[in-house]
Amino acid sequence: MDAIVKSEAPVLPGDGAFSPDFRAFVAACLPKDARARATAAALLAHPFITVRHPLRPAPPRPPARPPARPPAARARRQRGVKRLQCASD
Repeated sequence: MDAIVKSEAPVLPGDGAFSPDFRAFVAACLPKDARARATAAALLAHPFITVRHPLRPAPPRPPARPPARPPAARARRQRGVKRLQCASD
């Protein structure tokens, strides 16, 4: 914990494994001083997000599955047992 507080923020290596846009995006997220850190709005406007990963609508969700039957009803159905009705029902 002490090393996190006292050491400098980490940086991504510049060996070509990461694009310059990605390295700049990560660097904007890591300053320890919150006033120097990029805001969420600034990060959403960053070229790494807007150029490489443009915002688009989410894909449609699959339809909801019907609720599962209670275990007792499932067991009766599997055995072929019908539920008896009372005369008062």
